[in-house]
Amino acid sequence: MPSSNNKRVEIIPVLNIPYSQLQTYTYSIPSSMERKIRVGQLVEIFFRRRKIKGVVIKIYSGKNKILARKPKIKLSPILRFDDSGIILSENQIKLAEFISRYYYVSLGLAVKTILPPVTRREPRKKIEFNLSEKNSRALERHCLANSKIKKLSQNLLKNKKTLFIHNLTAARHQIYLEIIKKNISKNRQVILLLPDFFDLWQFAGFYIKELREESVAILSSEITDAQFYQQWKKINDSKAKFIIGNRLAVFAPAKKLGLIIIDDEHSSNYKQWDQNPRYHARETALELAKITDSKIILSSPASSLESFYRIRNKEKFVLTSPDLSFVKKGKTNHPFNKREQEINIPLSKGEPGGVRIIDMNQEQQKRNFSIFSDELKNSLIEQLNNKKQIILFVSRRGFHTLTLCQDCGYIAECPQCHSPLVSLQNKSLICYHCHLQVKALTKCPICQSVQIRSFGAGADKVEEEVKSVIYGAAGKFNSTKFAKKEKQLIRICRLDSGAVKNKKSQHKIYSDFADGKIDIMIGTQMVLKNWNLSNLGMMGIISADSFLNFPDFRSREKSFQILKQIILQTQDNIKIIVQTHHPENKVFKAILSDDLSRFYQQELESRKISFGLNYPPFSQIIKLIHKNKNARLGERNARETYRTLKNKIAKTNNKQFEITEPFPAFNYQVRGMFRWHIIIKSDCQNISLRDEILRLVGTGWIIDVDPESLS
Repeated sequence: MPSSNNKRVEIIPVLNIPYSQLQTYTYSIPSSMERKIRVGQLVEIFFRRRKIKGVVIKIYSGKNKILARKPKIKLSPILRFDDSGIILSENQIKLAEFISRYYYVSLGLAVKTILPPVTRREPRKKIEFNLSEKNSRALERHCLANSKIKKLSQNLLKNKKTLFIHNLTAARHQIYLEIIKKNISKNRQVILLLPDFFDLWQFAGFYIKELREESVAILSSEITDAQFYQQWKKINDSKAKFIIGNRLAVFAPAKKLGLIIIDDEHSSNYKQWDQNPRYHARETALELAKITDSKIILSSPASSLESFYRIRNKEKFVLTSPDLSFVKKGKTNHPFNKREQEINIPLSKGEPGGVRIIDMNQEQQKRNFSIFSDELKNSLIEQLNNKKQIILFVSRRGFHTLTLCQDCGYIAECPQCHSPLVSLQNKSLICYHCHLQVKALTKCPICQSVQIRSFGAGADKVEEEVKSVIYGAAGKFNSTKFAKKEKQLIRICRLDSGAVKNKKSQHKIYSDFADGKIDIMIGTQMVLKNWNLSNLGMMGIISADSFLNFPDFRSREKSFQILKQIILQTQDNIKIIVQTHHPENKVFKAILSDDLSRFYQQELESRKISFGLNYPPFSQIIKLIHKNKNARLGERNARETYRTLKNKIAKTNNKQFEITEPFPAFNYQVRGMFRWHIIIKSDCQNISLRDEILRLVGTGWIIDVDPESLS
């Protein structure tokens, strides 16, 4: 029943309420709760005829006559305190408000993201990570001198915000450790964000060993709810001084936060793209550092263009880099005025000696029509002879990635998703979006021609080609055993979403490869990791064109970052072979010259356009996504929304906003849903003006602020 009590509180319902609606609601405080209630407390309330959880964000004191004045309507009372006893800090509430405001999402949903999964169950087992001797030896192999670690750690801690651009592999964790220990000695907590679970699996054991397990907490979506809640309470009780995890760890309830480190800050894994709130952990961490007055270090061998631009724009960032390739003959060719003097750490400079860019056009001129260049074939045999491990990267799954008619140009597409069907080894065709599988085409359904051919190389095709090269060259092996028992001795494994059914099997493959139980690993994006393995002899990119030519304004930047991380492996004397039909591409020139500064300045210039607003980092992009089961209705809704938004922008005569006409998504139909996109570009700093426009977007739309891709 409604309460007549005058004492009231403001509450955020932990519910996904549309952002255009009221986000907080007023409730009365039962007399039994008056002395116990606190800001940030999790309580149970009635909201729209059902019981839900809510978070108290304001208590109206009886001393304030205006706030305590008896309302004209009777308010619903708080039902009870939540059993978990969770109380969010003022900083956590501020962070939730930032996410809600910046990403235009429900405040209740932002709070729900910050709250842990509460469970009474105890974890059945401990969180397991790589504690093997091989991993320890990898860290020892990349060890830096103590004097250099201390000097660099001092530089990194001089400023509130630091961009740490480096050419380090595992050695960067030694520097992080030194910085972490300094903060812990001052009774301050530290958060280290890693881009994916592989890095967490590889390095968490190192920190547990060095800092003691009791003082380390791990937060990741890969662990169970019971494990997550146990780790969360450990941080909340201030028992854990060091928090390591993936993007979710940015919401750790650290009460004495002193430092945030974001490793590989350029990684797209920090952006949540598949569900609301579509936050970016880097931008969220920068806001958290501002709220808590903490220091933050953004670390990367090839930083994001946004971070690079912030430094160039002198936005209170300072570059600290051990890479002296920016300094030549005593003069800096670096574009930044503010800069730390670095210490001399021996790193690869100039053209990486272990990198080969292979022109596949020349291979075809030599009548080599294989997907492997001659050099890749020879290197494959050489590495197996030396009992070294090999990684081969391919962009797509399947056998062939395209099936077309050579007479009329028809491309085999999925009738449900309209995306190209991928050929499997048994000649059947499959759609990897809706998993529809059809029989192989014997003739063209349009012109009835029998000239149907499959092109492109998927992971299945690469695996078959590897076997063909190995078995065809058995005589080239040093040992006669290879010629007789190739299948038993050469262990080939595929790592892609088709071959791996769940995270457990994925981690098993990672573990087996790290332990030397796999000789050749073939895979998609999953294989592009910082392996730090002494026995890894070669990495081959079957076709770099697959990501270089992706239709997106970030494609060159992302390609550069992928290649830069791979090429860092040459510090371990690993051979890198990159196959391409476009060796003249600016990305390859930048990689071979190791001139990050020049490449990024060129990339910044390419983001400026002669008409309209520029691309990020000079503007903000908002992607509107509409899904509909009916293709015509979906297009009609998209065009109606476009006209509404365009008219609103025209009426305000605001040149700070631009809007594109609706266009079909790159994968137009996925699982029976047709997808349309509208892109809004803005250089407006006033969020309220932006919100006036976004309020006109219907409830059937997804709003993605700062998307990683426009496709």
